[in-house]
Amino acid sequence: MIKLAKELSFLICILFFIACGNPGNKSNKDSDNKLSIQNEKKVDSIYIKFEPNVNHILDILSIKSNQINVKPDSNFSAYYFDQYSSLVYFPTPTELIYPIKPGDSLIISSKNKYPYIKVLNNNTFSERELNFVAELSFKGINIFEYFLNRKGSAKEVYESTLNYTDNLLQKGEIKKSYANWLKKEAYYSFLKLTQTKGIDTDPVDLKEKINIDSNLSIHYYQSLLWKHMANLLGKDYTMERIIVVADSNFTGSSKDYVLYNFSREYLSSINSDQAKTSLTKLKDKFKDKEYLTLLETKYSATFDADMNIVDQLLMPDGTTISFDQMLSKYKGKKVYLDVWASWCSPCRAEFPNSRMLKKSSVASNVVFVYISTDKVQNDWLKANKEEELGVSDSYLLTNPSKSNFMKKYEINAIPRYFIFAENGSIISPNAPRPGSEEIKNLLKL
Repeated sequence: MIKLAKELSFLICILFFIACGNPGNKSNKDSDNKLSIQNEKKVDSIYIKFEPNVNHILDILSIKSNQINVKPDSNFSAYYFDQYSSLVYFPTPTELIYPIKPGDSLIISSKNKYPYIKVLNNNTFSERELNFVAELSFKGINIFEYFLNRKGSAKEVYESTLNYTDNLLQKGEIKKSYANWLKKEAYYSFLKLTQTKGIDTDPVDLKEKINIDSNLSIHYYQSLLWKHMANLLGKDYTMERIIVVADSNFTGSSKDYVLYNFSREYLSSINSDQAKTSLTKLKDKFKDKEYLTLLETKYSATFDADMNIVDQLLMPDGTTISFDQMLSKYKGKKVYLDVWASWCSPCRAEFPNSRMLKKSSVASNVVFVYISTDKVQNDWLKANKEEELGVSDSYLLTNPSKSNFMKKYEINAIPRYFIFAENGSIISPNAPRPGSEEIKNLLKL
């Protein structure tokens, strides 16, 4: 049955590309196929090909498959993408979102330093509409990137986004369907900002603005749910508290979203025995039972893996140590860990912020540690020197594809940041970037 499903899926992909006028354009790499959850009754993937010399790295954010890097490839590659997924581009401080739907076949080029998207197989939106958020960024009125690129008040930027959109709608330069989509995303992006510390906005009561399950396909509605749940939980929480807060404040599919995401993050921060016990507490807590199945499958596989495999780290001087030995080296200090690679432009864009943060922490008890996932040692060494990371706190993970650390914490996209306590226990498995306002508070700088 499984073999038949795979054959049918392969046949559907071949027919799809022929219908698009692109026969023969399919990925040559099985690893590029991200269709991890397949359903023959619906389309749950998109197909992406890059023009030559395009170096942008985009991300697919999905409720069920978390975050997937979309790297330049001259062949079409298939990526899991359902109705709740989003295609985004966010190297600091830029944040772009594209109105892509399941089944779309995309060509990505570059224009005005941003990715430029073309959809081959439908005309729901014009090319200008597909790339409209980049136009907002170019004009400095993109509400989506306000958190990291603050010019004026959040309300002023939000109103500028809406006014510019409405003006083009009145002129007939964009369609009403697109304007409605954009304004919904902008609205929830602004609401999220009202819940963010350090941003001066009038207080907003979210009771009537969340638990609208029909809005779960809106990326920034998901983001607002996450922010609201994080604020309610606080810094330290247990599985019991996650369940209580979710039950008390969320309903329906919106509750499923926050419960799944925060459970997944919590399970990755505790040991296997604790996680197995915590999973039993989630029985009958999800409206959509697939969420529980995903968690059980993920963590059962992780706990049953060969835990004798040691994560080996290579230092610039050729010394090798295990991951646990590395943490022991910093016993008594708080560790801010940066997982990166030489080819990752968003990773390297954060290094200036990291250096500034490091300078401000000289008198503190925080150490900055860098782990590269590069496959080529010389690429790592070259970038390590260029970024001035030093030789005592910079490491190369020698076998990322088999790393328990990478699997346990679901490191499918970088950069990724962690905070470890003075005793080596994890404080945050998904810490803010060095350029954020939140990180100073978390590190107590």
